[in-house]
Amino acid sequence: MLRQAIIKASFKTELDLQVAVVHAAAKAVMAEKKVKFNYLVGTMIEVPRGALTADQIAQSAEFFSFGTNDLTPTCLGMNRDGRVGQAMVATCG
Repeated sequence: MLRQAIIKASFKTELDLQVAVVHAAAKAVMAEKKVKFNYLVGTMIEVPRGALTADQIAQSAEFFSFGTNDLTPTCLGMNRDGRVGQAMVATCG
């Protein structure tokens, strides 16, 4: 049952849930401190799937930050330490 829920849930659903958490926390702080402030809720895109589906993420996120230290090596089939993965070496020679 849990596995099905995880598979059916999308990254957009998860982002929507987290945006709601941030808004609730901001509302609570504003009420407690008797202040109002402006803020934006965004997300860091660190994997290729996030970059390829940015249009869907943009429906919830007010800004993006691209985590290139993870995104770039993942797109190139490399480890974060810069070494080319064995599959890449075997394929590309």
